[in-house]
Amino acid sequence: MWKGKGGRIYVFYLLCIFLLLAPMVGRVGAEESLDQSPPNVLVIFSSKNGEVDDHQRMLDLLLGHFSEQITFKSSYEVKEVT
Repeated sequence: MWKGKGGRIYVFYLLCIFLLLAPMVGRVGAEESLDQSPPNVLVIFSSKNGEVDDHQRMLDLLLGHFSEQITFKSSYEVKEVT
């Protein structure tokens, strides 16, 4: 049935098509798994002076891809709840 040069090429093309389409089956985007409201992000950081420095700004830049509601709190401002 698949004998000869034409049959091998046919099988090769079917295999290539399958390999290209297989990753698309069952793909779920991140926006589909979230509810309608964007997530709120709370970052508690520690620093010597309690100010936001370059490291926190870099983290803000990275987190900004996932949420616009990012709050930075110094560890000095956080109180333990018992």
